[in-house]
Amino acid sequence: MIFKKLALSACLVAASAFSIAEVLKFEADKSEISSNSTSPYSRLNLDDLENIKMNLDVNDKGIPTLTRLELVFPYADNLIATNFKKSDNKLTAVVRNIWVFREVLVELENDDLMNRKHVKVKLYLVENQNLLNSATSFIDVGPVMFNASAELVDITPNPVADVVTTVVDGKRAILTLYKNPVDENKFQVKIKWLGHGEEIVLIDKVYYDNFDAYAINLRSDYPMPDEKRQLISISYTIDDSTHERRTEEIDLEELMRGSFPQR
Repeated sequence: MIFKKLALSACLVAASAFSIAEVLKFEADKSEISSNSTSPYSRLNLDDLENIKMNLDVNDKGIPTLTRLELVFPYADNLIATNFKKSDNKLTAVVRNIWVFREVLVELENDDLMNRKHVKVKLYLVENQNLLNSATSFIDVGPVMFNASAELVDITPNPVADVVTTVVDGKRAILTLYKNPVDENKFQVKIKWLGHGEEIVLIDKVYYDNFDAYAINLRSDYPMPDEKRQLISISYTIDDSTHERRTEEIDLEELMRGSFPQR
């Protein structure tokens, strides 16, 4: 029997004070999904999980927030969770009115979102909770009713490879590196510079056909004792090799001043 009910979620909302700089989308590698159901309701079939979908919002400080998690089931309505709360090394959300249950707790192990390659999800039936007083709030849950794990694949168009926050000329700057080459094999970096706006800059022509950018490197340099500058380079691999290569270092402030309109 397939249960068709709207999956709505709610749990202690912590809204970001910063605007969204990037939205990242992930899905499970379907050949790497493992799941197990111990549903307390025999007619609810949560077997053979088909997919795990996850959205991350990265704010203008480079901090990621899990905004949406969807579990795709072949024999039951999909579970959609939002409004996640961080607790210890886990992320949790409560989904209300899902299947035949009043509330189900969704738990993700490991909250290192930007480096997430593997995800583990558990579902618990909520038996009792009191969220009226933050000092005494609690959620009582029963045993695990479902668990799954999978390797994740970034399906964002031209996925983000790295996000770095720094300060240039006294103003915060968010540097977002994209994985795939553009414009005759150049690296694409989006820079959001406080007070100056947002620009796309292209770094270093690479004379290889198949490469993946994966990291921004920043190094402080002192050409004079009282003069400090930041040097930027890009780490990349060629043809799925694990051997790291780097571009030549260039002066970050000079790069930015040449890319942003003068004010």
